[in-house]
Amino acid sequence: MYDYTGARTEFRGPTDVAVYLEEIQEFLGEFLGEQAGVFHEIISDKVHLDLLVFPPNDIKNNWTLVTSGMSDLPMNAPDDLHPRQDFERAELVFTLPATWFAAGENGMIAENQLADPNKYWPIRLMKSLARMPHDYGSWIWSSHTVASQGSPPEPYADNTKMSGVILLRPPSWPEGRDVLHAVDRTKINFFAVVPLHADEMTLKLKKGVKALIIALDSAGVSDVLDAGRPSIVKKKRYLGLF
Repeated sequence: MYDYTGARTEFRGPTDVAVYLEEIQEFLGEFLGEQAGVFHEIISDKVHLDLLVFPPNDIKNNWTLVTSGMSDLPMNAPDDLHPRQDFERAELVFTLPATWFAAGENGMIAENQLADPNKYWPIRLMKSLARMPHDYGSWIWSSHTVASQGSPPEPYADNTKMSGVILLRPPSWPEGRDVLHAVDRTKINFFAVVPLHADEMTLKLKKGVKALIIALDSAGVSDVLDAGRPSIVKKKRYLGLF
């Protein structure tokens, strides 16, 4: 499990910007529908993180937010992975219910929605997670859990009690669409950000990631955010399963 402690590298601007942006947009548009727009960063540290916005549509009736720029630089993947370069690049996905944001002009998220901390926190979380491996010289991958700041970890906002995440291959995406093979043969992996309660992350540490994923699946937890859902650990304990 990762947290936000450790030696953070000094600020530096990105050397390359939007290296794979156009390829990512074309790739995602094939199965997420028409893109509403992009939130561009004004000031960037190490990587320039854009946020691609796919509004609810006939293909997928959810808001789908995808980072672009995390993959501009390789992560510090373990040396024992082969081929190592296949594990170095990633982008993050957050899927929100259709009612999470009100649509503004051209289907984009209305500007006043971004001023509400209870609406904005998934975006803030995505950006901090996407920058974390570059800030700390680390690596994040499928089944990794990351806790929020604080001890104990603090909930992300007033409208949720969840305080951590697990990264998973996007379960609601078509099979084989979680990897983009860029023109330069770089492999870009996509991971869904699925928020967790603190005791769910503890379950993973004690019982392993397989036990957590089975518990989440059996409780019907998907990659579409349900900010108010109860902990599956408490429910399973009540049923005598843990």
